Amino acid sequence: GRLAVRIAERLGLDADRVRTIELAARLHALEDAGVTELDPIPSLSEVGALIRGYRALTDAGGRRTTRAVRARGPLGVHIVAVADGYDEHLAGLRGPRLGRRLALQQLRSDPATFRTEVIDALAAVVAQRSDAGRRRRRVDGSDEERGAA
Repeated sequence: GRLAVRIAERLGLDADRVRTIELAARLHALEDAGVTELDPIPSLSEVGALIRGYRALTDAGGRRTTRAVRARGPLGVHIVAVADGYDEHLAGLRGPRLGRRLALQQLRSDPATFRTEVIDALAAVVAQRSDAGRRRRRVDGSDEERGAA
């Protein structure tokens, strides 16, 4: 959910849309009956629609479907799918575990390419997180040199 939030924020979506995408990202693994239960709840019906869109974008094996389907998919659906696909690559759920850079390359080279702006936003979020980690290690390293614990 957090990665989808960062991507949505990077794309400049409003707070309500970001919250909806976060819920869809957190609940995307619900069984069909659970998704159907969201529909009568006005504040959650859009979450259910995003989850159904995510499932239409992917097949049962987690692979992406044809380009024509993806081209029409709403931005929120692509955000949920890209965040999930990236996490799956990092965790090794789609083959060998990949590092951040390789996972991003794999998503870019996937024959069923996602929306470019979503992949670009993911790349920016990943780069931002990597830079923060490097800065933290440099600061931590300099503290150790001074004898700080």
